[in-house]
Order: sequence, then structure tokens, then C-alpha cells
Amino acid sequence: MAATPPFPGKDTAQVPPTATGTSPAKRAQILEGAARIFAEHGYEGASMSCIARNAGVSKGTLYNYFDSKAVLFCAFIEQCTREKLPLMFRRIDEGANMAESLEHVARALIQLITSPLSLMLNRIIISEAGNFPELAKTFWTNGPQKATSILAAWLARAPQSSLLDVPDPTFAAEQFYALCQTHIAGRARMQLPVDTSPEHIDFIAHSAVRVFLNTYQRTGARQPPQAYTGKAAAEPATDTATGISTDTSTGTSTGTSTETTTGTATRP
Repeated sequence: MAATPPFPGKDTAQVPPTATGTSPAKRAQILEGAARIFAEHGYEGASMSCIARNAGVSKGTLYNYFDSKAVLFCAFIEQCTREKLPLMFRRIDEGANMAESLEHVARALIQLITSPLSLMLNRIIISEAGNFPELAKTFWTNGPQKATSILAAWLARAPQSSLLDVPDPTFAAEQFYALCQTHIAGRARMQLPVDTSPEHIDFIAHSAVRVFLNTYQRTGARQPPQAYTGKAAAEPATDTATGISTDTSTGTSTGTSTETTTGTATRP
């Protein structure tokens, strides 16, 4: 598949211009302490004094690196996205076809959004967005918006662009991410019982890719829906370019518009 666009800001640390602290190790130490306090107390309940104590630094040292709690929390968000977001795309070019590549992204996304760190960040951002809109903007810019831009650029590149009819890559990327959150993200964020087993994640990822390709592929029949059985389904044969499946157990091709069992052209 086509090479993934470089991850923006992947190797650069965002240091507030008013901060005077220069030690990367000390900065990381402070962010680790801040992460523990934010996770326990939220944004509004966290104090700079408490963060300094937890991080093992003086309050003066803390302010040398971050001149306000808002700047500190934004730096924490930026660090999280620099570390976690590239993991979503590390295997996007390893798929034998487009479906496999998209499934790599889907699985990584589902694992990321159901991780304790992501759930904690989402909880804080939602609860504080009304009073501190800048926090929500920072999170959106460095997380969902950046992920959307990376996938949109990949969809617009060859050979994906020749296999898919995607008039708006940004919209399509957001649509794909929404599909990946079906049946799992909302439940996890509300702390409801949810199946995060590898088998269930694989099912959601496969289903998201199927619906996405059914919508945007230029040619071929639509893949039929599948039900979750609690175990990994046998992999059908696939077209080497698009990954469109052929169900060999029924003799029905899901990569063309011909049903071989009846000899008639169908488009389910």
C-alpha cells in the first residue's frame, strides 16, 4: 500500500514559550506526576501544589516549566497524542490489500479509545469543556483532528484513490473512525459492561472496514453483514487489491456482482 504520510509533530516537544525550565527529564517527571493527579482529581480538582508534591519537585520548579495548570494539562494532552497516535498507523502499510491495512488501523484505534488513559482523558475533557473550552480544543486538534488528517491523506493517495470513490477524504476518514467505535466506545466511556476481548475487537474492526468499503469501493458487489459469534470467523478468500471477500462456503462472490449459485447477477 502507499506510504503513510509523516506523523506531524511526532518528534517535537511543545514547550510553552514563557517556561524557563530546560531539562527534558525534569519535564517528563512533572508530566508523570500531573497525569496521576489529573486521573485522580480531574482538571478542576487538581492543584499545582498537589501536582508538585506528587511529581517530587518544588512549586517554583513546576512554574519554571509550566506557568499555569492549563498550560500543564495541554502539554500532557500533547504528550499523550505524540506517544499514542502513531501507534494507530504503524501497520497501515503492512496489509496485503486495502482491507487489511484498514483493519490494522481499526484495531489499533479501538484498543486506543478503550485504554484507561484515553477513557480518563475523555472523561476530563467532557466534564470540563464548558468551563475550559481551550482544553477541548487542544485535545481535538492534537487527537481526533490529527488522526483524521493522516487517514484522509492516505485515502487520497494511490493506489487507494484508484480503488475508492472518495469525494471528501476528510469526511470519509471521520466516518471510518465513527464506524470503529460502534458497540464499544460509548459503553466503555460510560463505564458500562463491554466486551474488549481480541475476538470482539476483531469483529468490530472487520465490520467497520466492510461497511466502509461497501460505501466507497468503485467496483464489486457489497459484502453481506455478519453476526458476532464470540469467536473469530474463518477468513474467506480475498481480492488481492481491495480485500473484497469471496464466501467459498456458499459459492457466492462478494467481490463481483455475480452469484455463482444461481448464475444471476445480484447486488445485495
